[in-house]
Amino acid sequence: MKDRKTAFQAAALWAGMMTAYLAAGLAERFLVDVSLVIWVNIILTILCFILAARGKDGVRSLGMVRERFALSFLAGLACSAAIVIINAVIPGILGGMGMAEPGTLLIQFVYFMAVIAIPEEIIFRGYILSRMEQSSERKYAGVVISGIMFMLIHLPYQAVMNGGLLPLILNGYGVTLIMTFVWHIVFCILLKKTGAIYGAILFHAVMNWSNYLFVP
Repeated sequence: MKDRKTAFQAAALWAGMMTAYLAAGLAERFLVDVSLVIWVNIILTILCFILAARGKDGVRSLGMVRERFALSFLAGLACSAAIVIINAVIPGILGGMGMAEPGTLLIQFVYFMAVIAIPEEIIFRGYILSRMEQSSERKYAGVVISGIMFMLIHLPYQAVMNGGLLPLILNGYGVTLIMTFVWHIVFCILLKKTGAIYGAILFHAVMNWSNYLFVP
């Protein structure tokens, strides 16, 4: 019998995250000049660790499997090298751009790793995906459902910061949402093929970071 309770908990976490992102966006736009989304990510990541630790599999259910670290890391490293070449080096050289300052790149990498990659991978590929898979008989239902949730989580904050959902979509954000789902599938493949989440975290961070390696 599939575990519906854990799926409900994952859905509740996602709903809370949607609400928190909306509130953070409203606060940032009208009240404070501080990125509250960062704190939402950190708090929810800690919550996922606490919830997972209380389960029978502990943090292993989040993909934190130590004996699979090397394989996962190497797979993530290979994917990271490919995305840097495709997304940064080739366009940067062809466009006549130069490398960004090393100090700036280091700060950006730490940001994308600590604030984006680790929280999103732990929350979505670690916690939500595994719980959705436990609740369904269909092989890929968990991947699809968690992918839709990952795609939609980007809407509340962005919609508020861009003056509404319609202006956001008209400005081309629909394509970004589709690519968000595609990248979710890639991260899931890394997780499933290596048996751990470390490679997906590394690749996620480098993928975002690669957009800033070269500057005009």
